[in-house]
This record gives sequence, structure tokens and C-alpha cells, in this order.
Amino acid sequence: MSETLSMQAKCFMGCVENEAAAFIALIHFPHPKTRIIQMIHRLVVLPDYQGIGIGRRLMTFVAQRYVEKGLRVRIVTSNPALMFSLKSDNNWRIADEGRKAPHSGLKAQKGSSKRFTTAWEFRRGDK
Repeated sequence: MSETLSMQAKCFMGCVENEAAAFIALIHFPHPKTRIIQMIHRLVVLPDYQGIGIGRRLMTFVAQRYVEKGLRVRIVTSNPALMFSLKSDNNWRIADEGRKAPHSGLKAQKGSSKRFTTAWEFRRGDK
């Protein structure tokens, strides 16, 4: 992951008592079969607010708005705390998991094929 953010990203901020606590960015995912997938491109929670569910709540809030517009929302993560949190949330279902080799023709981030990752899709409580 790098500090750069796609120019096409739609960005949202989560606040606690008018103070920034979390940030999320979504981009269009160029899927070969459907054009309605939005991918969570970046999710950041400030250290003072980590571990209390703010990131997941912000993801769910934003995903709900996209789904209401007829879009699908996904996230791929290797963060164990986020994976554990999403497992207990009926709004998100696991779409894929495991260690994946990079797709041919695409440059993977250094070491990304060695980490266990999970892909999740927002499903509004319909597991």
C-alpha cells in the first residue's frame, strides 16, 4: 500500500464529537462481468479510535448508501482485526479468502501473495 490515492476515489470521513476519527475511499472496480462493483480502496482509523468498531460502522454506513443506488461494495483485507470484526457483522459476507498469486500481467504489491486475505461484500444483513 502507498500513500497515493486514486483521483477517481470518492472519499468520506467519520467524526467523533466533530473530530476526524476515520477515513474511507471507494473506487470503481473494473470487473469483466459487471460494472456495478465499488471497491473500498482505503480505510484508515486514527489510533485513538481503533478497536472500537468505528471503521466497520463507517464502511457499513457508506456501503448502505451505495447499495441504495444499485451498486455493490466490496473490500479486500489482510487485517486480522477487521476480518474478525466483519465475521460477526450480518451486513458483510465473505466472498473469497486465501493466499492468492498475483494475476498475470498485473504487478502485485511486494509480499501480498504471502499474506492471508479475505474479500467481503456488503449484503445488508442477508447472509
